[in-house]
Amino acid sequence: MKLSSTVILEKSYIASIACSIILYASGLLNYCRAQLVELQPVVTTATRSLEPESNIATKVTTIDRYTIEHSPAVTIDGILSNSPDFSLFRRDSSIGTNPTAQGVSLRGMGPSGASRSLILLDGIPLNDPFGGWITWSAVPRISLTSVEIISAGGSSAWGNTALSGVVQLLSDDPTLTHNSLDLDFGSFKTQTAEFELSTKANKSSIEVLGNSFATHGYKIISPSQVGPIDQPASNKHSWLETRFATSLSPGLKALVTAQTFQEKRDNGTVYQKNTTHKTTISGQLTGTVSSQQSWDFTTYLQNSNFTSTYSSVNALRNSETPTSNQYDVPSSAAGGAFISHWLNSSAYNTTLGIDFRTVHGETREAYLYSNGSFLNNRLAGGLQNFSGIFIQHQHTLIDLLHTSLGLRFDHWSKMNGHLREYVMSNTASVTNNSYSDQHGNELSPSLGLTTQLRKSLRVRFNIEHSFRVPTLNELYRPFTQGYNVTLANPYLKTEQALNTDLGFDYTKANTTLSFSGFLSTISNSVNAVTIFKGPGVYPGVGSISAAGSILERNNLNSIHVEGLDGSYKYKLSNTINFKIEGLFITTRIDKANIAPTLIGKSLVQVPKTNLTAHIDWSAPLNFTLNLDMHWLNKQFVDDQNLLSLNSVTRADVSINHMLWHNTSVYFKATNLTNSTIQTGLSSNGLTNVGSPRALYAGLHLEL
Repeated sequence: MKLSSTVILEKSYIASIACSIILYASGLLNYCRAQLVELQPVVTTATRSLEPESNIATKVTTIDRYTIEHSPAVTIDGILSNSPDFSLFRRDSSIGTNPTAQGVSLRGMGPSGASRSLILLDGIPLNDPFGGWITWSAVPRISLTSVEIISAGGSSAWGNTALSGVVQLLSDDPTLTHNSLDLDFGSFKTQTAEFELSTKANKSSIEVLGNSFATHGYKIISPSQVGPIDQPASNKHSWLETRFATSLSPGLKALVTAQTFQEKRDNGTVYQKNTTHKTTISGQLTGTVSSQQSWDFTTYLQNSNFTSTYSSVNALRNSETPTSNQYDVPSSAAGGAFISHWLNSSAYNTTLGIDFRTVHGETREAYLYSNGSFLNNRLAGGLQNFSGIFIQHQHTLIDLLHTSLGLRFDHWSKMNGHLREYVMSNTASVTNNSYSDQHGNELSPSLGLTTQLRKSLRVRFNIEHSFRVPTLNELYRPFTQGYNVTLANPYLKTEQALNTDLGFDYTKANTTLSFSGFLSTISNSVNAVTIFKGPGVYPGVGSISAAGSILERNNLNSIHVEGLDGSYKYKLSNTINFKIEGLFITTRIDKANIAPTLIGKSLVQVPKTNLTAHIDWSAPLNFTLNLDMHWLNKQFVDDQNLLSLNSVTRADVSINHMLWHNTSVYFKATNLTNSTIQTGLSSNGLTNVGSPRALYAGLHLEL
């Protein structure tokens, strides 16, 4: 069940004006004002039910439709990156980044290709079944109405993967008529077309959405190091989605959604490429029993196929040697949830639900390249099942104190885990490992308190346990990237986190100030740990050059992540809004039996300071201007904390001009100052970089 907070607020505002006009003449305006209650914005992600944002005990970041439509960012993940809490494994957006590096973490809780956050589109998980990364280019931007980010865990409501939090992208109401078209073009021969068409008939509506994107891309190696083998990281993708909504009876509604997606990327050299094909089908039934009780049932099926090629490049960057060919990585996920809601607006809101998810995946790849061909083949993967039951209860104890209680029980299993390697010429076995099935249970409680000390000041406290079961990719698939080899570990333990958050929100006149202090203690954190540095020969792997290392995914016993985050919003005038947000964070490995030398070191890919600033100006003559500034200080790229990326200051700007009520044109500039954005650094000094300055122009048309 999903309602638009914008619609609720608009209706409340209209009702207020109407009441004022009618009663003013009769001298009853003051009475009317006393009776009117201003409805607060509501969110759904924290408790899986509609709840006023003021009752949510943890930090909630919301991104509205206006920001989505006017943001200078070209990608969805680019929009989300303007929240300092949000980070991908690499600094660059999904335009030029390999999909396997597009995992999400919040508040610096160990970024990796496997997301430590649950990403949802209208309640459907987007995390890849095999590896946990996110295919951001498959998300329809044209139909998004809002985004909700919960930055302090979420397992008590959602279960597995919500170790550091939950991000939910929410689409528009499919029963409303939407007809629009976006066209734009820009740097690197980038071209985009996205449309949304819908029609209604009686009690039903059907909506068709589509997207086509192509970019020649940019070279992802530092310009001073580019060699003949390097080429732009191009990207082509397209998707088509259909949504059918109908009212089966006065209290029963149904929604069916189907999407097909395909993508092809060149990853910076002649040999390195990848493709993705995905199909997703989902269905939802929503029932209203009374004004105080409702329920919804959701189910989905996802099928994905991924291919990717990898190589190592020589020092002169004029030749490359294939290291592996993932010629087929089939994976699938199926799941569902049944949730019931009981609402008593004066006292409580209770949500009770059950859900399940099953994932299956296997990598099929050729490796060990010699004399123009691959010698060996590898099959690695398995099956995972998750099921849970949960209850979320919101209760106002007294006028000034609101409590949030959550409790969830999960059962998970890992089955059919295997790693099989054989010689392609004669099928002689190299490795034939079948791993025993594993099962486990998780209990995820949460407690939240909010109190309205004054009309303008709210204090909140939240403590929650969260967990993440390692992905099939982490458990079973070894891989080679450049000079480095990373080994799998089928015996990885489940990650556990205890997240504590204390903050306040102050609102008065044109000013909004929010501030939070947080502490997360992570047990069994999965990290790639260096176990051998070249040059030399490592058993089972072979020769490793001086620039290479052997890493293995291992559990680190205890990690502390602590910090402060804050935001300051100020309305300078009726036409100018200013916002600044910051995240100040420290990560520390406290205990690592597998690698004692890591104790005291910081997690990779976590900057200590992340600042963003935003200015929104509704200028004369139907112009709007949006300016985003982003500053990151240095961050380590290796577990030994020997290699660090530089600090970065980035500016993005968009200018929108409304030609008439249904047509607008826009101009965007990303990385306006053409800053060098380091995204990777190897031990031999090779530097990967993100997008240079890029310019885009486009047209938005409401049909």
